[in-house]
Amino acid sequence: MFLRVLLLLLISLPSLPALAQSGTQGPVPAQAAVNINRRQLEATRLSTEAVKLDGNLDEPAWREAQIATGFIQNSPNPGPRETHPTEVRILYDAALYVGAIMHDVSLDSIPRELTQRDNFGNSDFFGILLDTYHDKLNGYGFFVTPAGVQLDARYSPAGGEDWAWNAVWESRTALQGTDWVAEMRIPYSAIRFSSQAEQVWGLQLMRNRRSTR
Repeated sequence: MFLRVLLLLLISLPSLPALAQSGTQGPVPAQAAVNINRRQLEATRLSTEAVKLDGNLDEPAWREAQIATGFIQNSPNPGPRETHPTEVRILYDAALYVGAIMHDVSLDSIPRELTQRDNFGNSDFFGILLDTYHDKLNGYGFFVTPAGVQLDARYSPAGGEDWAWNAVWESRTALQGTDWVAEMRIPYSAIRFSSQAEQVWGLQLMRNRRSTR
């Protein structure tokens, strides 16, 4: 089955006042505002070249993939653009691949405590949350720290945020200059989704920079 994955990126939405400042005249209907603000990221399908999970995004497929960037800070002060840029790319074939580069100022600014699984500790982290049925009710979260610690959770109206849920997936991280890189491989067996040939999922991308909270 040909699987085309279109992910709706929800993390970096501009505020509604910005629409008025950019020249929108009169009130914006609620549905129109949602459509204007929604960002999309199309996962790039791998052809013949495999991706080596090593924390280095050096394969041509990574360079050709669409980039999600321009994140919006939500803590401690919600609203401003990220100060330290983040770049995320998504590929797929028999699994979903996520590559993220977290730019920083120095390695000393990247806490990386080695902890047990599902424990953030005193560490930065990167995470992807997937609403695979696009119902805004159920989802899966996959997180990794610069030390390579994995965390995962399942989200549902009945169970809330369930950190006791553990999936089988792979990740590698690397320190490169003043940045750190996360690379993930999430097999489809770890998640559930519809049988539609074209998949449209809700998506959240999250970066935590511990030194500035």
